[in-house]
Amino acid sequence: MDLRYEHANLLWTKQDYEEAIMELKRCLIVATNAETMQKSVEMQNKCKEFQEKCVLLYGIILEEKQEYDKAEKYIAQAISLNQPNLKSLTEFSYHDPKNGGYHVDVRYLAEFMLIKIRKNEFHHAFQIYQFGKLMCSNSAGSDHPYRFHYQYEAFLASLDLSKMSRSNQAQAQAQAQAQAQAQAQAHDRDERYLYDEDDNACNDWYLSCIYAVYCSETNRIAKATKLFKKLTNSEEDKTAPCYFIHYYYALHLHYICKDYRKAKHEYVVSMNIENNWAITHFHFALCLFQLGEYESAKNFALRAQELNHSLPLILQKAEPFIKDCNAMLSQVCVYIYIYMYIYIYIYLFIYFYYYLERRREKDLFIYRLLIF
Repeated sequence: MDLRYEHANLLWTKQDYEEAIMELKRCLIVATNAETMQKSVEMQNKCKEFQEKCVLLYGIILEEKQEYDKAEKYIAQAISLNQPNLKSLTEFSYHDPKNGGYHVDVRYLAEFMLIKIRKNEFHHAFQIYQFGKLMCSNSAGSDHPYRFHYQYEAFLASLDLSKMSRSNQAQAQAQAQAQAQAQAQAHDRDERYLYDEDDNACNDWYLSCIYAVYCSETNRIAKATKLFKKLTNSEEDKTAPCYFIHYYYALHLHYICKDYRKAKHEYVVSMNIENNWAITHFHFALCLFQLGEYESAKNFALRAQELNHSLPLILQKAEPFIKDCNAMLSQVCVYIYIYMYIYIYIYLFIYFYYYLERRREKDLFIYRLLIF
């Protein structure tokens, strides 16, 4: 199972999405096999951990393919598997100290929040951010384990709503909300700082980064810029620069702020960290086009196609964009020829003017000598 997952992960980084998905499907067939899970408790736990890793990666791939509804389903499944028990991510896992069996990785919530942003479901995205902040605060020593416990149960219930009928959905949602509200009232404490739009309570860089994306997409430009600057100037980013932070900051500067030169810098930084993502190359090409660097823009668009031509954005826009680059380059060539001819004409005019002027003066001088 581990080898299959690592192979799928490698295919993902190479952006061979279809092959990666096929490998993940094979992994899930093995991990959900009843005979395999019944061999031992250890094997059962390993299969659950393995399922979680697979569905999470599956969801991330679908999100990159812009299949947001399917991606949401798989990310929700990863969260509801209620592990994560991923040994490599234990430092990012937060759990309810009252009930050690409840675990979740806040990065999973950030992925779920990102999908909600992509679907323009901003209200739900902000609710997820609030919950993630609550988790971070709880891990930092909050004395509200009961509040966290019931908030978590309500959140998991909301993830499972898609599997219910509409009447059951409404009933389950109402019960979850009532339960969370009742428990919150029982432990009344001023926690408004968790529910405003301030980032001070969030100590997870990825959740903060996705929140900055949320602010950018909801026209909170100054707030988003402040958050991105805080992330890029952090000691963690200086020690180990993060691709996601600089990539999303570049998108913010490019499409929201229209500051193409700063966006270009952030794109370059992100590609220096990870240079294998087609989508980054294509957005960078669009940015270069705005700066009038048409040849470079064309080259990066071609590189994006080479890396992954199947992404919807690249599939739909790369060819027309390359044609636009060629058209602009042709215009530039025409302008260069025009300016060159104008320059030659002016040069010849000045040359002959001074030549004729000197010739006239010379003839006049000879004429005067002859007279005298």
